[in-house]
Amino acid sequence: MVEITNEQCLEEIRGLTNDFDSRVNMDSTFIDSLKITLAQPGNSFRGEMDAPTNEIITKKVIGRGGYYFHLTTKNTGIYFIWHSRDTGKFIFWGSEYNVKQAMGVIRYRNKIVAQRELESVPKY
Repeated sequence: MVEITNEQCLEEIRGLTNDFDSRVNMDSTFIDSLKITLAQPGNSFRGEMDAPTNEIITKKVIGRGGYYFHLTTKNTGIYFIWHSRDTGKFIFWGSEYNVKQAMGVIRYRNKIVAQRELESVPKY
């Protein structure tokens, strides 16, 4: 986990989302709220964890249209979650406690999805 300024946090998110491009599937109210929050002086935290190497599991962890990332963002109060295909990482931004909480939620979801996929493999 790395401590960064709120300004750096916003710039990182802007860069990854191509300045909040509409293809990223983000609600404009959410974007406005995020910009207001991160315009305040202070610091945020960025946490990273390995995404599954299996693309099917990764997609199911994220959810259709980012459903589980959006839900986790809302329920844990973090600022944002991103999957970097370049690095094979899930990236989280927010307060230290909330980032740790969100990472735990996604880690657990990854475990559940991987178990379901393993159980669905036919046994001969």
